[in-house]
Amino acid sequence: PALKPLSITPQLTRAAGLALLVPLAVFLGSRALGARGLLLLAQLLLVIAVLEAILGLVQYGTAQSGDMILAVSGRSGNSAVGTYANRNHLAGLLAMTLPVTLALLYDSLGRERSASGSGHWRRRAAFLGSARGNAALLYAAAALILLVGVVFTRSRMGISMVILGVLLTTLLFARRIGGSNTFGVTGSVIAIALGFGIAIGLAPVLEGFSVAGLTEDGRVELFSAALLRIGQLFPVGTGPGTFPSAFPPVQPVGFGALFPNHAHNDYLEWIMDAGIVAVVLIVLALILYLRQWTRVYSRNEWTRSRFLQAGAGIGLLLIALHELVDYNLAIPANQAYLALLAG
Repeated sequence: PALKPLSITPQLTRAAGLALLVPLAVFLGSRALGARGLLLLAQLLLVIAVLEAILGLVQYGTAQSGDMILAVSGRSGNSAVGTYANRNHLAGLLAMTLPVTLALLYDSLGRERSASGSGHWRRRAAFLGSARGNAALLYAAAALILLVGVVFTRSRMGISMVILGVLLTTLLFARRIGGSNTFGVTGSVIAIALGFGIAIGLAPVLEGFSVAGLTEDGRVELFSAALLRIGQLFPVGTGPGTFPSAFPPVQPVGFGALFPNHAHNDYLEWIMDAGIVAVVLIVLALILYLRQWTRVYSRNEWTRSRFLQAGAGIGLLLIALHELVDYNLAIPANQAYLALLAG
């Protein structure tokens, strides 16, 4: 008998496979770079994220003024989206980039050393005028722009991930400012107070922008239908990238003419597409992620590379959690950014 294809829509599976070539190349390329090359790539990512956030803020501002030149229409109307088609995807980029920005900020603070014999506050003043001091100011400005940019995406999960990211980076880095806690206990207390203050301040923003739509976007029905389809197909799946072809038989009637091209939960979509293979790969990725933290985390003085690794690790966690309610990793740009953080 003729061999049957492993995908119900082979062309979609081929396209999904080809789409992975770019993030795979980014991952392998980043693994081949040294510390300086990785720092430059991280800084390039920060520049891209800041420009996206600024564009998003301009879009939001023009919408409020009635100017339609850059204003966004459709389901993401009255929100910042940057160059993305969906506000959640801009929020995903900004959320996973923010911990890297904060990591470089904490690393830059206090590392500059002045001549011996200088007074404590004189050394601090000299630091602010140094190259590292200027870098710290730039990283702080970038972090502020990213924070404001996420707020004006009006993305529920994006704002939630930023709150979590600020808390995690504060707890991880506050005792390691400059690598060995240059500012001592006072610096740690100030950093923790500032980090928790930002997180607490963002909570009302999340409530004001987002609570009304929690049960109105159809995600609960979508997830239920995806789980039903997984139950029908498991452990085989329909083939990577075939969600648009495999979902219609279980699509809720209430969706009417709307046609979801993604499950808005990448884990459900992957399992529906690849079955038991997807489950194994997800569990393996989680194990590798946790294992790498045991190699990155250290009680000794931290180098800039270690700060960068830890920031990337937190960024990976945030985008992984975001995927519980979205499909950032179906977007080529965010695939490439995630591959850079993983590398």
